[in-house]
Amino acid sequence: MTVHCAHRFVLDVRALGGDVLFTEALEPDWEPARQGARLNGLRTRGVWHDGDAESLLAPVWQASAPPFVHMLRVRMRAAGHEWCTDFKASEYFADAASAVVAARLASGQLAPGDRVRFAVAAYPVDQARPDGLRSRLSVVDRPQPLAPKKRDFSALAGRAIACGDTDPSDVEVVLPESVVEDICHRTKTAGARETGGILIGHLCCDEDRGDVGLEVTAHIPARHTVSEREKLTFTSDTWTDVRNAVALRKAGELLLGWWHSHPAFSWCARCPVDRQRVCRLATGFLSADDKALHRSIFPSAFTQALVVTHSVGGLDTRLFGWRNGVLKSRGFRLCRDIHSEPSLALSSVQQAASVVEAACTNQPREVGDAQVTASR
Repeated sequence: MTVHCAHRFVLDVRALGGDVLFTEALEPDWEPARQGARLNGLRTRGVWHDGDAESLLAPVWQASAPPFVHMLRVRMRAAGHEWCTDFKASEYFADAASAVVAARLASGQLAPGDRVRFAVAAYPVDQARPDGLRSRLSVVDRPQPLAPKKRDFSALAGRAIACGDTDPSDVEVVLPESVVEDICHRTKTAGARETGGILIGHLCCDEDRGDVGLEVTAHIPARHTVSEREKLTFTSDTWTDVRNAVALRKAGELLLGWWHSHPAFSWCARCPVDRQRVCRLATGFLSADDKALHRSIFPSAFTQALVVTHSVGGLDTRLFGWRNGVLKSRGFRLCRDIHSEPSLALSSVQQAASVVEAACTNQPREVGDAQVTASR
């Protein structure tokens, strides 16, 4: 798969007053945009853009301020259909901008507490191809065999409880309570070390609704991992074990994503209990390492990441997925299949956790935020 783009992209960082602080050339990762456009084709036209086809990417300018970019537009063609998918530039480049700002802070070019804003500009590249396009990225595409399962997904989702932050653009996800319950138990059993596993199930096609949805059927606990207080490492033996487990099930299930735990009660142990209860580490988030793993192993736009946080307030279950090329907290539906009470799964998605900008005194470096905020 080749993504063609005839432009180069530059990050423009300014003080809130408008003065230019610095500019820096970007080498964007276009794969999340490409995967999002592929899923859009499946959802809107029933067509999956295969790995042998090319995709074209171009900037959509801010109406009053070119060459600054408002949207990224990916154009695809497959099976006689052609479609475009737009991604908001301020969201798509946010992680890259934060990384650049953090590097400038570390080098002393920015001061702790400074606030900045950013924009992305695009300029035509030299030595463009004769058709006006130049190859910017080549991807070896080895996707899972994709065969959507026919399913009355609306009926399945209708029997489940809505959880988390919903967005109408998201693919609907149904998680069995038994799966979340087992994950919660494993999180508590793991204590002060992170643990995790792989979510498996089906990409379902609901012909009556004209859309697709995700049905998680099970999870495979990750064995042969390196489990630490602030990190979980999947090894090659882990993935071999997962592939063998899926094959033994003989149910045609896909790898829909992964899950892991955050032992926040251990990270925050030196803080007063009342502060732990309002610490932002007590709610689910994806660290930079988590995002890198997801991008590397689960780039398909329908894949998900489940995080269970174990804090002094109990368990907090959050789901994250790709939205407009960016990993975002998202909603899901919990399918009740456990009738005995109490249920760890149900309490973990219903409990209200206070999200405030309060950090613990011994906040782990891997999960900390930069002190300089890139705002738009």
